[in-house]
Amino acid sequence: MAYNYPIWHEVQACHYKSNKSWGGKNDSVDNIVVGSSQSNSYNIAKTRTTRSFKTIDDEDYCIFRFSVDGVILKEVWFKDNNGRAGKYIKTISNLNNE
Repeated sequence: MAYNYPIWHEVQACHYKSNKSWGGKNDSVDNIVVGSSQSNSYNIAKTRTTRSFKTIDDEDYCIFRFSVDGVILKEVWFKDNNGRAGKYIKTISNLNNE
């Protein structure tokens, strides 16, 4: 990874000539609105990506969670490496197709 943020967003859209991107450290929220104008737009979804740390049975973990409208869809667990994601442990998916 060439960036220094634990949470990284790459955005692709038909009108961009290249990817747009930004990062976050512990929490990143995207509010997505649809419609035809500022006065005729409505929320369709709120996505959130978080990073947290947890100790279980004397083992320290770095956990990333992705949610839509407050529902956690996926978690990715790593060993904690001094406040950073270390060795990959597992992915937990709450999606029916995985």
